[in-house]
Amino acid sequence: MIEIVFSESAKGSLKVAKSFNGRKPATAAVGVILGDTDDPSKAMTAEEIEAAKLEFLERHNRAWEEAVTMDGGPDDVFSFSLCLSVGDISNAGIESRVDTLAELLNVWSPNKGKAQAAEQLARDKADFETVLERAIGKRESIRIWYSDSPDELCGLHWFMYQLRQQEQCNGAVFLVKLPDWEYNEQNDVVQHMTWGEVAPQEFGKYTRLAQPVLPPLEGAFAFRWRELMTENAPLRAVVNGRLRSMPANIYDSFIETEIARMDDTFNEAILIGNILGRHQLCIGDCQIALRIEEMIRAGKLSVVTPAADGDPIYRRILRKGTPHV
Repeated sequence: MIEIVFSESAKGSLKVAKSFNGRKPATAAVGVILGDTDDPSKAMTAEEIEAAKLEFLERHNRAWEEAVTMDGGPDDVFSFSLCLSVGDISNAGIESRVDTLAELLNVWSPNKGKAQAAEQLARDKADFETVLERAIGKRESIRIWYSDSPDELCGLHWFMYQLRQQEQCNGAVFLVKLPDWEYNEQNDVVQHMTWGEVAPQEFGKYTRLAQPVLPPLEGAFAFRWRELMTENAPLRAVVNGRLRSMPANIYDSFIETEIARMDDTFNEAILIGNILGRHQLCIGDCQIALRIEEMIRAGKLSVVTPAADGDPIYRRILRKGTPHV
């Protein structure tokens, strides 16, 4: 079974899930936030930290004991992290994404985005050729993991469009959509925005949600992607469950809402964190940072302290309004 995802986070989790042999937990790294260290009075003692660690490890190991094993192995997992909700999509080729990806990656690694984008797209192109070889030559089935997040839903439409161009791709295709919500073992409501947020030990249980794709549905996805390619808007967003072309400023109101909450001088990284945390827009920090750049160019914000060389551009201090003279 060929597994298709649309983010590196989902790829990593699914690879770990596919390496689980049913007898012992697969190797994975996790991070846990234990307390508020800004207030010394709320700092956890060494004993409390150790107890929290043991509690987490107990729950972590129990989750692996209850995990559903998956067929195949980690080499079956392929990710196409093309950020297709952003930028020019008039050309369906993987290599055509280089300029958009470079602009996004430059947010994290100034002046290195072009090289990083080219390297990633070369891998993606080779992976796509491998997928087609296995799907066509070996008639292997394909399972696509997607959600209502813009990049994953765009990825699904794009991938279906690509399959539609392959007349001999006759292997079975299945879709697994991320549930809008579900209950955990404590009966708390859990919501994941993308597959990248799902723990490796949980992936196996979702395989029961797989639905087969018949030719009419594949054609509908491909046709919609062709429409979006023709419209070629700056952004694509999910409105009432449907992908729609959108202007570049579609998320600006959320950014402006959070700017209004900040002091006159503020840390841009904290602003972006607040936007992501409060509004759950299912978009990345780079996309928000680029819109903030537009606001700086428009004079709505000004830079007080720039980011250090090599740091992401949003590690700086901003001020509301134009620079003081």
